[in-house]
Amino acid sequence: MTTADDHLDRIRRHYGVRGLNARILARLEECGLRLDALGRDDLADFDEFHAGGRDATRALARAAGLRPGLAVLDIGCGLGGPARTLAAEFACRVVGIDATADYIEAARMLTDLTRLGGRVRFAVASAPDLPFPAAAFDVVWLQFVTPNIPDKDALLAEVRRLLAPGGRLAIHDVMRGSGEPLALPVFWAEDDSLNALDSPEDFARRCKRAGLARLDFRDDSPAALAWFRAALAPARPPGPKRLGLGLIVPGDARTKSANVLANLESGRIRIFLGIFSRDAKSPATAGGAA
Repeated sequence: MTTADDHLDRIRRHYGVRGLNARILARLEECGLRLDALGRDDLADFDEFHAGGRDATRALARAAGLRPGLAVLDIGCGLGGPARTLAAEFACRVVGIDATADYIEAARMLTDLTRLGGRVRFAVASAPDLPFPAAAFDVVWLQFVTPNIPDKDALLAEVRRLLAPGGRLAIHDVMRGSGEPLALPVFWAEDDSLNALDSPEDFARRCKRAGLARLDFRDDSPAALAWFRAALAPARPPGPKRLGLGLIVPGDARTKSANVLANLESGRIRIFLGIFSRDAKSPATAGGAA
């Protein structure tokens, strides 16, 4: 029988990249980038490795109504690209957590190098057991993380616990489509053992049971399709070296991208964007600001 600890260990093995910080620094040097003048735009090719990239992060932030000063928890933050975008462009206070220590070390390094360390902090932690007080956040952010979380009811109960009354869950994620077997591997799974997709209908029902009211929940698959098609377009003529997903994605990033595209085109998966609110009238528990 697979336990939660076994599943977490598999996730860490799936995403872990030995010596990630050294690899990133070496590639930055190969690309001719100066560490003392590094900007967020220099990292855009690889630090928001989800469908739509930084533009999708901005779209979700606008849908969630982010504004200066809000406390945001980014669950499954990866290298911290979205967290840095929320801090730099929306003036939010952001905490990013991820189960993969390699990612958190890289997130801290890149955040310091881009001079955003005062507005974003990171910790190694895994959902749904998160080390924060109740009602500590205005927004909980889930961006391409739920496919690896089997117990989504426990996750959403924890989201509701962490949200202040009236706070919002912002999600942009992969959902199950037709139910047919996926073309594998994909970014979140080499095989079915890590693939825990929910249908959008089931996810919306889970949110309602958890006390999260639906404000917006829509199929964003066409935009994701266009983004993956552009990413897999024939290679451009040789030019300056780029950072690229190969730095951080174990295995063949291009094959995984092609499989995600094939799954989208066939309807086996769908990409949904959603905003859900914790009712301000719900019983509030004591908590502190992030």
